[in-house]
Amino acid sequence: MADAFTPRRPRSAGPGLGPWDCPSPPGGVRGRSAPVVVHKPFFAGGRQVSLMGEVVGVARCVADVLAVVRRVGIIVGHEEAGATPLIEWRGGGVDRWQ
Repeated sequence: MADAFTPRRPRSAGPGLGPWDCPSPPGGVRGRSAPVVVHKPFFAGGRQVSLMGEVVGVARCVADVLAVVRRVGIIVGHEEAGATPLIEWRGGGVDRWQ
């Protein structure tokens, strides 16, 4: 049994879907959120990026977010970053950095 500090591995979302395929809309269902969350902007610019609940970096533009998610195998194009259910944008969309 895992304690509260042990990260959980993502489970498959269903037949034919891998752990990164998020069928729920941004904001999640029943408290779940997308695997990647881009948090609200800092007062000085930039936004924290978390992956499965763990902060993994700070982004200063959409390209930074895409670089972070690419390192873990999520490939999203620049034009689809704002619409994919894999990335949840909190406190503003892809055009909000301050």
